[in-house]
Amino acid sequence: MRKIIIILIVLSFITILLFDIPKYSELNNISVIDKIKVKCHQNYYDVTLREVTLYRRDSGVTFRYNYYENDVKNLANLKEDYSDKYHKIFYYDKVKYLETNCDNIDVLKKMFNNKIIINKIKG
Repeated sequence: MRKIIIILIVLSFITILLFDIPKYSELNNISVIDKIKVKCHQNYYDVTLREVTLYRRDSGVTFRYNYYENDVKNLANLKEDYSDKYHKIFYYDKVKYLETNCDNIDVLKKMFNNKIIINKIKG
């Protein structure tokens, strides 16, 4: 009976190691995006992502922003294109603002579940 329990524990442990290993990401490789700017051109889109980073100081919390720019041919592949180019994991759930000069923004609305504030720009 004891051997059976030990064999079951070992088999379950091996199964967990083989099939259920979670994907680990360093915190330095994760970027929280809060704003996206999309400029439409004839054959491509000029997309800028704004990453927000929090820094704690004695005086309180301050924000720093990093910007990532890329030319994208297809908006549906936006997330994958940025991850491949910058070798980072971009976290889009905190996106609040979208600036665009595009007329058809349904793809972007769908990507971010209509939770963004859209600001139309010229140019």
